[in-house]
Amino acid sequence: MSYLLTGIHMSPNELKTALSSGLLSFPLTDFDAQLRFEPRGYTERLEWLMPYGATVLFAAGGTGEFFSLEPTEYAAVIKTAAETCRGRVPIVGGAGGGTTLAIRYAQEAERNGAQGVLLLPHYLTEATQDGLVQHVEAVCKSVKIGVIVYNRGATKLTAASLLKLAERCPNLIGFKDGLGDIERIVSIRQQLGDRFVYIGGMPTHEVYANAYKAPGVPTYSSAVFNFIPRTAIEFYNAYASGDQTTVSRLINDFFLPYLAIRNKGEGYAVSIVKAGATIVGKTAGPVRPPLSDLEAGRGGRTRRADPHARRAIRATIPKETSMKTILLGLALAFSAAVGAQTYPGDKPVTMIVPFPPGGSTDSIARVLAQELPKKLGGSFVVDNKAGATGTIGAALVKRAPADGYTLFVSSLGPFVIAPHLIKGVQYDALKDFDLLTVAVQAPNVLVVPVNSPIKSIPDMLPR
Repeated sequence: MSYLLTGIHMSPNELKTALSSGLLSFPLTDFDAQLRFEPRGYTERLEWLMPYGATVLFAAGGTGEFFSLEPTEYAAVIKTAAETCRGRVPIVGGAGGGTTLAIRYAQEAERNGAQGVLLLPHYLTEATQDGLVQHVEAVCKSVKIGVIVYNRGATKLTAASLLKLAERCPNLIGFKDGLGDIERIVSIRQQLGDRFVYIGGMPTHEVYANAYKAPGVPTYSSAVFNFIPRTAIEFYNAYASGDQTTVSRLINDFFLPYLAIRNKGEGYAVSIVKAGATIVGKTAGPVRPPLSDLEAGRGGRTRRADPHARRAIRATIPKETSMKTILLGLALAFSAAVGAQTYPGDKPVTMIVPFPPGGSTDSIARVLAQELPKKLGGSFVVDNKAGATGTIGAALVKRAPADGYTLFVSSLGPFVIAPHLIKGVQYDALKDFDLLTVAVQAPNVLVVPVNSPIKSIPDMLPR
């Protein structure tokens, strides 16, 4: 596309083309502990996300907490995004509020290098269709870059209103829907045809993607791209190619359990994305009030780890997760708001290690035992149950009550090696355990004496 060549300017029609295929996303906005915009972290976030292949990024959008940003810091967010992504990924800046303020945001987006504007809902007060048309028209005419209007909240444009805007505003090139009103979408799509690019914008739109595709809304923006970009792209590619087997698997294994956590409290749509980013080691800091962070101690904790929470957390954590991130992953899993009881409370949690004290696995478990109480309270006690290549400890954990008070900290040996070497192992490695996360990864190396004739793996094979 031409924007990859120019890297800076993009006509409204070029933006329309870029938005018409591929996965779109809203990067989180990074804040420090004092809730100030943190440009270095934001730059690093964009650099991390871009290679995964989103076709357009919406800076300072809904997931980017646009409505918490005043104009000066908004300009800094857009400028950082535009400069970081220049020549690689187009940036669309969010704009919203009353007409005068929305115009200011739109002009700041254009001035600071954005290739387009996403016009978010105006404000709480309901508006007439004539008022909405005047509002959108004023914003469109205040800039030259492309504008996408977002039907959500109090903004409920009809097909008749959009026809008027299409005639009056050449740079209005897109329509995004977050209302979920399929009848309205069909009416708009039928009457406007290809005049607009159509984008799905429901919260966690992946679960709505198939329903929106039928009336002609093929693309959507993904919030979970912020912390599982590889999975988000996998889902989009499967959806776009008609691979419903993969779509169904990912919805069942990740998205539905994820929604179960998100729906525990009002305003968690952004909070859970920031929590997910923290779990995978890409923290964006806290959310700004009136949103609340999804963390231990909010909304109650459970005595037992919620299986939906466990599945969702497992799905969010990639293979490269380090030990520091498991602490946050476990905290989120155990603090899903599913009951009034607290975990772990006064009852100690036993952490079974199937190897003798002093080894690497034992050392990891003892670090966890020190750090987990800081997140969850209570006490965590390491209990070494060594022997039979770890299978004694594994069998003990299998027989323990499934109440969250017996955890197994182990290497892969008892799961993938011992069952093939030892007859009569008293557990099923695939069925009897529920993996929470990967704490650490450590390579194994194969060495030979320096004077050995063996110089490679093929040298070891029979000839």
